[in-house]
Amino acid sequence: MALSPVPFERDRHARGLSTLQRIGGPDAAAPLLALTDLAPDLVRFAIDFAYGEVLSRSGIALKQRQLCTVAALGAMGTAAFQLRWHIDGALNLGWQPADVLDAVVFTGATTASPAVARSLGTVREVFEARGIGADSLRTVDDAVACWRQGIPWEGRAGFDDRTRHLIAVSALTAVANAPARLEAEIVTALGVGATREEIVEVIEQMAIYAGFPAALNGLAAARAAFVR
Repeated sequence: MALSPVPFERDRHARGLSTLQRIGGPDAAAPLLALTDLAPDLVRFAIDFAYGEVLSRSGIALKQRQLCTVAALGAMGTAAFQLRWHIDGALNLGWQPADVLDAVVFTGATTASPAVARSLGTVREVFEARGIGADSLRTVDDAVACWRQGIPWEGRAGFDDRTRHLIAVSALTAVANAPARLEAEIVTALGVGATREEIVEVIEQMAIYAGFPAALNGLAAARAAFVR
């Protein structure tokens, strides 16, 4: 007789809730759980699969995963509420405001996404809501001005080249419109110390935010990059 999947399902759900709360705090599940009466299967999928299986995996640290999510959502520009939530989550996990800002600007430059100016507005909204100081708000305004005028952004982030290129891989996977650029970015990421496992993890993670087709195409680019 086949073993019951119930214990596994319970473990996965508990792991998903734990990961969700690490990112968003003790009430992080509330927006999802509010949809239970309307779409209980989607709520279960989001908690058990997205957070319980994917984001809780050990192939890359949750803190780095979170910055990858911010970068991807910032480049996509199609989910302002989710971007706002994940910016909060990145700050909760220990990233500094400058790190979050530079992640959005850097991946905007990498993907040439027209959504970045709008996403930078979301960054500013989160900083204001959290009472982050005037200096950080002025820095966001400076970044927006540079972006609109096509002036390269100097950046003030503290993350290293490995993290920089992993978030670029995430964003390019998510926008799914530049496979050659993605392949080249993966090669660069390998050259600055990212592992194959880390690259595959962040590409797979994009299935949650950009869909399975984007992730599958990203993995095709990774396969090509790995055999160069």
